[in-house]
Amino acid sequence: MAIRRNAATPAAGPFNVEDEFQFKCSVRKGDVRQNPRGGEILDFKVKISEGLDVAKAKVLSFVRRTLPAAQLISEDLYFKKSKGAPQSQYVILTDENFVSMTKKRWDLIPLRDVTDWATKEQKTVLEGFVFETFMYIHKRPTENIPTGLRRASTAGRIEASARQIREYEERNNVQFGPITRQHIAIHQARQPEGAEFAMPDDNTTRQAQFLDERRQDMARTREEEGDNGRHQKKIKIKFNGCWVDVEVDVTSLRAALGLPSHDIFQEGIFHDYVHNETTGSDVEDTDLGAIQPPPIQPPDLGSTLQAGNNNAANQDSDDSDSVERVLNRIRNRRL
Repeated sequence: MAIRRNAATPAAGPFNVEDEFQFKCSVRKGDVRQNPRGGEILDFKVKISEGLDVAKAKVLSFVRRTLPAAQLISEDLYFKKSKGAPQSQYVILTDENFVSMTKKRWDLIPLRDVTDWATKEQKTVLEGFVFETFMYIHKRPTENIPTGLRRASTAGRIEASARQIREYEERNNVQFGPITRQHIAIHQARQPEGAEFAMPDDNTTRQAQFLDERRQDMARTREEEGDNGRHQKKIKIKFNGCWVDVEVDVTSLRAALGLPSHDIFQEGIFHDYVHNETTGSDVEDTDLGAIQPPPIQPPDLGSTLQAGNNNAANQDSDDSDSVERVLNRIRNRRL
């Protein structure tokens, strides 16, 4: 048998402004019209009778404490008026609507939620229900610095970024390897105009630094080994079931294995490769040295006709000679 209740009584019970209600405020980056997500969250409690100023003061204190560099778009506190309300329908709380909006939201709490809080979590409605509010801050501090990465890195920008890198090395008494220097020079050249140099903190930069360290280690090892170390190495060979270290001539071993005669990790055609800058002005595609085919000459009709007539005359002469020979043979038989 279904339980009947008075339609005028909300499922959550009477709304008492002197009760201490739970609130949650999400501080999101971006304008509410841009539909931002996530953000820092503050959980707090407040009595409705204390007014909106108390709730807003707790949120503003949280923002200043947690996000000291943040700039508020406004001090408006937005309110989610129903469980499934989209962000575009959030309402700005004011002193006039604070009590009415919170009461309307309280009245919309479904009986199913009240039952779940009581049976599954052993909580009262005041302990289980949370009013959801929102405050919005700018994504970045509003400074007069152009934003947006530049798409291309010209030689002038790379040279300017190289100067910034040298100044950074002098100030901090550090020195970057060639791979790291090339990477961060291009990275800095793509930053907005007037941006100060800042050492990138990403995986690509760390990989470049690791490669520079490996190059230094290999160079140091090469110096320590000298010429003998470069041409003689130890390899393991198994004799009578035992592994033995045997020195071999590296050059002959490479020849036997069909490998290049140089160290493929430290030398080779790509080791000291430097890209040549393209010089000269652009030209039309038709001027790029393509070999043009010789022009096709139209046939000489006069010569063609004359040749045809000569062939026809020769053919007629041959036919006449053949007929004359046949007639001569017939006359000789009659005689």
